[in-house]
Amino acid sequence: DPSEIAAIPFPLQRLTVFAVFPVVILMMYWLVKNPSTLMWNLMNLVKLTGIIYALFALGGNSLIDNWQHSVTAALYLAALLATTFRQNGSSNILEELPFNDLTDIIAFSRLYTTILCTIPFQILTVLDHGRQIQRWPIPILLGSTYGYIFGTLIGILVGYIARQRSEKQQKE
Repeated sequence: DPSEIAAIPFPLQRLTVFAVFPVVILMMYWLVKNPSTLMWNLMNLVKLTGIIYALFALGGNSLIDNWQHSVTAALYLAALLATTFRQNGSSNILEELPFNDLTDIIAFSRLYTTILCTIPFQILTVLDHGRQIQRWPIPILLGSTYGYIFGTLIGILVGYIARQRSEKQQKE
């Protein structure tokens, strides 16, 4: 039965190695960039991980049965979204994320594209009957990674076009 594969989560050891790597890189970046904000950023990362973990329940995930996999996937997604923090020292996680701040177009596009790619990947992978790719939480990891990469590329492209337009207007 192809639906049995979806019921068995991906091996936790392999998942943890892949998902924790961005967290370590992000913490090293925060430590080098501004060591005084490391604790604020870590607290916001933990809050964001908790919010994402709770949102997984809305997507139909069993938070009790697969809690280790879900926490790992939430931490991975939170680490990707934490690269968009505005570093204003706020304890409100919603103020740290650039939901309506267009001054950093790359962070803005990363945030929305990551979110918009993660949701369909979580929902639509049930159509891939019998494939290993549908095992929890691989759809979350794939959707958030694709969204992050596409968001970065879109942000670079939009930023380049906006810069070209502003240079063209300055010449006129």
